Amino acid sequence: LKRELEDLKLSYDNLRQEAYSTSLELKVITKANAELSSELIAAVNENDALCAKQERLSHQHDTEIRNLQSAIEQLRAENADMKQCIETLSEQLCKSKSEARKETVTIAEPYDSIQHLDEIKKLNAKLMESELKHYELQQAHTALSDEYARLTERCDALQSNYENAKHEKEELQNLLDAAQEQWRIVSDEMQELRNNPDWTQKGNSLFAEVDDQRKKLINIMRSNNKLYYTLKAEHQKCPQRIQCLQNELTHLNSRVKLYEDSVGCADKSYVKEIQQQNGHIMHELRKEFDRNNFLQQELANNSEAWVKSLVKYNL
Repeated sequence: LKRELEDLKLSYDNLRQEAYSTSLELKVITKANAELSSELIAAVNENDALCAKQERLSHQHDTEIRNLQSAIEQLRAENADMKQCIETLSEQLCKSKSEARKETVTIAEPYDSIQHLDEIKKLNAKLMESELKHYELQQAHTALSDEYARLTERCDALQSNYENAKHEKEELQNLLDAAQEQWRIVSDEMQELRNNPDWTQKGNSLFAEVDDQRKKLINIMRSNNKLYYTLKAEHQKCPQRIQCLQNELTHLNSRVKLYEDSVGCADKSYVKEIQQQNGHIMHELRKEFDRNNFLQQELANNSEAWVKSLVKYNL
């Protein structure tokens, strides 16, 4: 009985452990799904912010590029005008020098040549300044292009991370849905077994093995229930048997005393036989006391668990 009770408790604990493990797995998947959902939301928000920043920087970059291109075109036009003006002034200077050799030199001609040279120097300085500004604008354009490429690469990486997180979330969501569906099927199956127990039909259910195990457990519970009531009836008879043995012992003690008083110095072998019989009766009495204590302890320790198990499986 004790071994069967331990096996029954072990089977019951295994079933409870499986249900508890399934519940823990469901909680872990739900928690992981919630964490990934929050991470996905954060990634989506960051991606939206970066996309907005990229769009803003792209618009700003396009505007600056257009401004730089217009400025470069303007500088190129000014540079071409300056070169044309320098060439014109150089031609005029050469022409004035050739004319000066032919004509009489006046006071105003050196002044005009000096004035043309100063103007050429100013134009050359302005040309160098425009070329320097053009170089600076090209450097700024290159820096903006590099920044735009870096932001584009980062945006692509975030987009890839977003897609990976989304895919992982979908996989976990599928696992969660499958676990919830399995939990629902198990709950429905258990509820159906409680409401309509039909132990004669096994069916083609995926839980046929569980049903067989439950049938075995029910049979074990029924046999244990029968044995429990048998032991309980025997325990109820124990006080009566103990009382009978006590009465018999008292009677034998009185008979022994009577024999001792009447026989006195009778044969020691006869007295020894009586004492052995008395010892045998005392041994039986101690066995009955020990059995009674054992049954009381079993009833005190296991009756509640038996009743709960019977109530649970009978439901």
